[in-house]
Amino acid sequence: GQEGKEASESEDGSEDVMEDSNESSSI
Repeated sequence: GQEGKEASESEDGSEDVMEDSNESSSI
C-alpha cells in the first residue's frame, strides 16, 4: 500500500496497488 512501509517493496508498482486496495477495503 501507499502507507510507506510497502513503498520500498513495490518496485514495479503492481504489488503496491494490490496491497493498497486490500488494506483500504479492510477499513
